[in-house]
This record gives sequence, C-alpha cells and structure tokens, in this order.
Amino acid sequence: MKKLLLFITICILATAVVFAAGSTAGAVKKTDRYGNSEINCEGFSVAKNRIKCRLQNDKDAYGNPEPCRALSSNQAEACVQLYTDSLPCYKKR
Repeated sequence: MKKLLLFITICILATAVVFAAGSTAGAVKKTDRYGNSEINCEGFSVAKNRIKCRLQNDKDAYGNPEPCRALSSNQAEACVQLYTDSLPCYKKR
C-alpha cells in the first residue's frame, strides 16, 4: 500500500514539474495551405503570458492591444486604430 501511495505521489509531482516547465497553453501555431506557419499569442488568458509570447515571437505589433481588450466593440475598434496609427512612431529595442 505504501509503495502504491509513493508511486502515485511521484507521478503527480513529475506531472506538475513537466506541466510547469513546458506549458504553452494559449499560443496557437497556425499553418496556411502554403505551409507558412504563424504563432497567435491571443489565446493566453493572462496578460503577462500574452505579452511574453508577443515579445518572444516578435508579435508585439499585432493582435488586440492590452488596453483595448476590456472595451466595448465600438470603443475597441477606435482604440485598435489609435494603436495601429501610432505604431510607426515607436521602435522596438
């Protein structure tokens, strides 16, 4: 009985470590019919993960800007347009 309990505990701990180290839930890699792949970082539910994904994949200029996410559809459209118009004014370092 103790061996079974020990085995289950080890399996649970190993699963938790693997999940924490390699969790990429949220990022979606899409491939078009020509074989070109693109990563979409919008699937993450936590802002920190979305931002990290965008920066790692050079996607910070795409998608829905974080401040626009909580706005109504009309306000969000204007917000996204503002970010799109102002994007050329900034350089990524």
